[in-house]
Amino acid sequence: MKLKTAKRIYDRLNAETFSGLIDTRLWVSRSRDNFGHYDHNGIALSRVNIRDMATLAETIYHEMIHVYIDEIVEATDTAEHGTVFWQWYDYLLPHWIRGHYIND
Repeated sequence: MKLKTAKRIYDRLNAETFSGLIDTRLWVSRSRDNFGHYDHNGIALSRVNIRDMATLAETIYHEMIHVYIDEIVEATDTAEHGTVFWQWYDYLLPHWIRGHYIND
């Protein structure tokens, strides 16, 4: 996985799905624990676990939903992958990602 490719997907999702509202760092990790992770450092994408474009796109979208809920919606009473997460996930899900569900 190349960061340049991930950045293109991130930029497309940000423009088309999030109206350019997401402003966070995107970086590559060597984690074997998950596909991606969002925290105060930004969105980390696992170079080890992500092996194809569909998984890369869905993982970026998944982590961007976390950013959206935390920073734009500012929901404070939600579980990490609770009802609010999945409601926003399904509501905003772009047609070109639909069908690729990955859990952290």
